[in-house]
Amino acid sequence: MKFGSVLVAFVALTVSALAEPIPPTPSEDLQCKFLHPVAEAKTFLDLPTSVKVTFWHELDAHYGEATEAIAHRGAMFDLTGSRPDLPGRRFIRAGQVDNKWFIWFEQGGASYRKIVLVFAETAGQAKVIAHLDYVRENPCALTDDLLGGHYPATSPD
Repeated sequence: MKFGSVLVAFVALTVSALAEPIPPTPSEDLQCKFLHPVAEAKTFLDLPTSVKVTFWHELDAHYGEATEAIAHRGAMFDLTGSRPDLPGRRFIRAGQVDNKWFIWFEQGGASYRKIVLVFAETAGQAKVIAHLDYVRENPCALTDDLLGGHYPATSPD
């Protein structure tokens, strides 16, 4: 009987150790307000095809990652780089102002980061005009600056 109890305890500890806690989508990123009138996209799938295609090309060019997978806002993703069965990114927020689009997302792995990409779309073609990491910055204020053509002197690795 003792062996059975020990085995159950071992299995429970092993399963809990493998279940990596996934933090919720950063609430401050969802609660901030824009100065620009933004038409928000609720999911990554709501974005125009040209923006999504350019998004994946940009990530491949910067990080050498061709995997086209992004978790929905609040869903599980590979936060630490130890869960290859999960997407390595998670959608936070996206939207459009005139012919410009932005996407915020989390990038898991050894160097977890939050990233904002801004695109200009003309005649069905999207071009990246800003690609920045952010940590403590107000992402709405940062995005408003980028949409207005003001680019901070920071860039991804």
